[in-house]
Amino acid sequence: MIESLYQRIRQFREHLKFKYMPRLAEWAVWAASINSMPKLQAMKPIKLLLDSNIHAHAVTHEDAWIDTGTVLWGGVQPIETGYAARIPVHSTENKSREYKDICHLTVITRLVRKGVFELYTSSELMSERDRHPPARFDNVTYSGFSLLDGLKVESLDGWNFDAYVMHGLSTDVLQRAQSARLKGSDDRLYEAILKTLGGEAHSQDAWHIRTAQVHGMYAFVTMDYKLVRLATAQRERLIKLGAEVQILTPSQLAKQLSLGEVPPYLFSYNNASFPVRADLHWPDERRRRTVRRSHRDRRS
Repeated sequence: MIESLYQRIRQFREHLKFKYMPRLAEWAVWAASINSMPKLQAMKPIKLLLDSNIHAHAVTHEDAWIDTGTVLWGGVQPIETGYAARIPVHSTENKSREYKDICHLTVITRLVRKGVFELYTSSELMSERDRHPPARFDNVTYSGFSLLDGLKVESLDGWNFDAYVMHGLSTDVLQRAQSARLKGSDDRLYEAILKTLGGEAHSQDAWHIRTAQVHGMYAFVTMDYKLVRLATAQRERLIKLGAEVQILTPSQLAKQLSLGEVPPYLFSYNNASFPVRADLHWPDERRRRTVRRSHRDRRS
């Protein structure tokens, strides 16, 4: 009887979380942006070009197999029991710069729904992502969650079909095809940015910056910290060349616009239809490499 009562209490608590946690997450975003909203309303829409690594870090929850022990089937055969549940990738105690950027990204992405921000990609950014497994940049699991889920991220300059035209070829071949295409460009702004950043090693970065500038973006948002440091060091030279667009991390963008941060675990119940274990996280606080369940994807 006591066990049955405990189960009912637990189910009721989960019912309340499914109902009210998404509202709490929205309230937290409101609180993190209320002071800057008049300024943001005057500036909107604030157009942002998203680097591929933003797509990767936007996946904040993934599927995990929760072990519930071993039972004897038929009183004889031992079998493992458990269930699939959504868990956060990171703990709330994470102190890394990546996690801090993700906490600011939660606010930025939710404000897209209010028309404050508009998010964009490009054909060359899609070329980068398409040569990798979809799970690297998108939420492809049954109960996972990405901060970009349901958001429109339009391309500024059409589509790239390398991964489809050259289907089955290796990632290296597709990367060389992109490098050759960029090398053949006669765009003067791109050439100037490339030279300023240090040459061919930054060919893709230079093109993304050029794309953000040409299409009037407020910023190129990235979590490539080396690129941000390099662009900051070369800021004056880039401006003289005509590349005035900012290269910012989510945290830098949030600071500039006086936005707070919201931990992604608050979004654990958003669009959730599967069991949720917001109290857990991956032991190494890194996304899984594959959608297949392995011994590393188990939580007890």
